[in-house]
Amino acid sequence: MNKLITHIFVLTTSIVLSGCQSIATTTESRVSVVGQSQYSKYPYEAKEVIYSVNSGGFMEAQVNGFNHKHNYNKLEYRVDWLDSKGILVHSSRHNQWTEFPVFRNQTFSFAVVAPNPKATDFKIYIRDPKQSSYNIYSTHEGEIK
Repeated sequence: MNKLITHIFVLTTSIVLSGCQSIATTTESRVSVVGQSQYSKYPYEAKEVIYSVNSGGFMEAQVNGFNHKHNYNKLEYRVDWLDSKGILVHSSRHNQWTEFPVFRNQTFSFAVVAPNPKATDFKIYIRDPKQSSYNIYSTHEGEIK
């Protein structure tokens, strides 16, 4: 029975991975949970970022995280899309925060797609809108004005 489950897992994983082109997974500095460094037990955690370029040449990213709080909340994210030189690629949604739900003691995720193929990199910010006084451009993450 264990051998059958192992074969099914390997087959499923192979099928999923063969359908994806150059997917990278990371928790590097591309995602910033605003305020996280200010609190030792900050309840929201970005665990991984999966990103790739789709068949149309647009970069896609998915953020997976966890809500350690014991209650439901709504967080917000925004994305800065950058070109190959690190210059901001403007879009109609630039500087707009998008709300998403986080359920108590559960994982959360959201996905984003670049506004055009010129975007080759990104920086994602996640914040609690109740803490909107955070300055995301500060050199001290989570600094309150």
